[in-house]
Amino acid sequence: MVDFLSVFGPDGSVFPVFNVADSAIVCGGILGAILALRGIEFDGSTAKDRSTAHDVAVRRDGSTSQ
Repeated sequence: MVDFLSVFGPDGSVFPVFNVADSAIVCGGILGAILALRGIEFDGSTAKDRSTAHDVAVRRDGSTSQ
């Protein structure tokens, strides 16, 4: 299995040769930062979804159902 990738040339003279695993880690970190800035959790829920679920759990007398 090849772990290094050369995109435009076999010797890396046009574009640098890079490690696929390191690139995947960097892309995952960037995606995580973008999700955090947009307020989206890793499970796909948003702050609005969480507050709606909390509102449903609150009973009429003001206590929370557990």
